[in-house]
Amino acid sequence: MDRVPPRGATSWGPNGRESGDGVDAQTKAAMDALLEIRQAKKYLEKKENMVLDAEEEVVALKADASVIERKLDAAKDGSRADKLSTELGYIKRDIEDAARMLRLARAERDAALRAVDEIKSKHWALLNEYEASVEFEEARQRKQKIQDAEVYRKEYRT
Repeated sequence: MDRVPPRGATSWGPNGRESGDGVDAQTKAAMDALLEIRQAKKYLEKKENMVLDAEEEVVALKADASVIERKLDAAKDGSRADKLSTELGYIKRDIEDAARMLRLARAERDAALRAVDEIKSKHWALLNEYEASVEFEEARQRKQKIQDAEVYRKEYRT
């Protein structure tokens, strides 16, 4: 069962009362949840950048291998062909290593994406309640401003 602190309740921590700055337990919990989500998304973004870097590395190595293969096909003397063949072997090994790193980066990105989804689902009840409370409070303040404006108009019209 999801636990959502009621609006206006005092928050307590290991060192006593935590809401001395006027923040109630629901707001504090929502801010903590949003911070946790933001940190998870930042981590996910880093993992996505790692995937992009790994993909670029694989593409660049494959392009290098293609160039060397063309040179190898055009090579006429045996010593040059041997050097190109050796270099091509090294590049193919690098391609395999880079492809392995790409698979690892994708797996880490997918795990980070699942972690973000899990964190969001863990806090959905709290954040929905908090959002509704904030919207209700904003609507109440708008209504109060309208009523105050009507009172002001009535007092100064007469």
